[in-house]
Amino acid sequence: MFGYDEQSWGFRWGFAFLETDTRLNYDERLEVLVEATKMYICNEKERRVKGKNYEGIITTDGRYNLMGDFGGRQYKAKIEIGDKTANLSFLVKEHINPTLN
Repeated sequence: MFGYDEQSWGFRWGFAFLETDTRLNYDERLEVLVEATKMYICNEKERRVKGKNYEGIITTDGRYNLMGDFGGRQYKAKIEIGDKTANLSFLVKEHINPTLN
């Protein structure tokens, strides 16, 4: 996943992992994943999201977590899809080149 923050960093890159069920389709899952990644870049704790068929909230307490061998800041989303609820979990990890810091 790539992001661009013109104000402070220029191009940034990292990884985002998503764990969810299939209540959201592929494009909707990607939309919510992008919002979680933007939260990471903007250092936000909470963000409301809304798509054509869903709406909900993404939150983080800033905690670092592992999924297998991969780790990153954990985000959780509770998304309402009509009368159903999808619970999503994300890990977002930025790769930082030590020679640039």
